[in-house]
Amino acid sequence: MAPDEQRLVYAWGGNAHGQLGMGDLADRLSPCLLPGVPEPAAVCCGDYHSALVTSGGALLTWGSGDAGQLGHGDAESVAMPRLVRALDGICIRAVACGSRHTLALTAVGEVFAWGS
Repeated sequence: MAPDEQRLVYAWGGNAHGQLGMGDLADRLSPCLLPGVPEPAAVCCGDYHSALVTSGGALLTWGSGDAGQLGHGDAESVAMPRLVRALDGICIRAVACGSRHTLALTAVGEVFAWGS
């Protein structure tokens, strides 16, 4: 990527659980810019939650948390990207989302998993 290029994330579709990350529960019929995401490197979507890895290796999740799939230590849903504090300071390289679970791959090859 050239130094003057910026990576952006767009989301659209159903949003009943806040999985689009826009801060509300309104569906989007066309691509909308996901606000306030620092240097995205990878994104992943489950059924009702989403995850993003930043270029610095931080992991953010949002959407339905009913099975703990957000990794925030509770079963709360959030409608905007939130840092997974349990992995703060650990360099995440990749993330995968299932319907109600999430896995993260670290820079040293460890895999973390949570949810149902």
